[in-house]
Amino acid sequence: MANILQNDAKTRNRKLASCKRLFEYLVTNNLINLNPAKSLSSARVEKRTPKYLNLNECKKLLSVTINSEQIYKIRNYAITCIFLNCSIRLSELTRINLTDIKLINNDRTILIHGKGNKERLLYLNAAVCEAINTYLQVRPKLGKEFKDHNALFLSSRNKRISNRTVETIIKENLSKTINENKDIRDFKTHTLRHSGASLLYNEGNTDIFILKKILGHTCLNATEIYTHISNKKLKEIMMNCTISSILERNGGKINEQNSNT
Repeated sequence: MANILQNDAKTRNRKLASCKRLFEYLVTNNLINLNPAKSLSSARVEKRTPKYLNLNECKKLLSVTINSEQIYKIRNYAITCIFLNCSIRLSELTRINLTDIKLINNDRTILIHGKGNKERLLYLNAAVCEAINTYLQVRPKLGKEFKDHNALFLSSRNKRISNRTVETIIKENLSKTINENKDIRDFKTHTLRHSGASLLYNEGNTDIFILKKILGHTCLNATEIYTHISNKKLKEIMMNCTISSILERNGGKINEQNSNT
């Protein structure tokens, strides 16, 4: 059947699911005898490679943020630094409390409150600790009479910073970072989570199962999108793990038992 409306696969699948439920209802209530949509199969949905910033673009974004004319650039820099280094979601960042952070000696951690109220503990590197400590020096000291006194990031009204405010901050700085030949509409706050995860996997050689834990994914399928972003690892393996290199490690000899099979 021709796709007259030019709907994508996800849209067609949603419409098909609605039709199936409608006909199931009609059959169940004896209004029709057969479900004409029962044998129809769903369209194949291709996994989309997420947009992300490369290492140089991440560095440029941090530089743009801290060198901007924004009043709260120190706060905004800390926000961006956490996004890129911890690869957390927007809602997770705005929910961070002062009591979720430990910056003492080797116990430098941040407790993230993820989806479904699931918590995960992430370790902070020196750059993130420095950014947070610098922000805490200028962050207003609020008494317990303030509702959001425990919130890490505060708005200009001394309230917990909103998702919308963070999105506006990131969008403004991304517009000064992204190359002109790229569509800025493709880059959003969630892009920073993808960017951090991509760098961890492709540049940091992070194991896919460890990355899954860092990102707070419940299913490995959600993490596997980062294995398709770059062929760098595949190239390294194919270039370095050859038959000749295996023979070199074995002293140029092939196991006799294997050679006789």
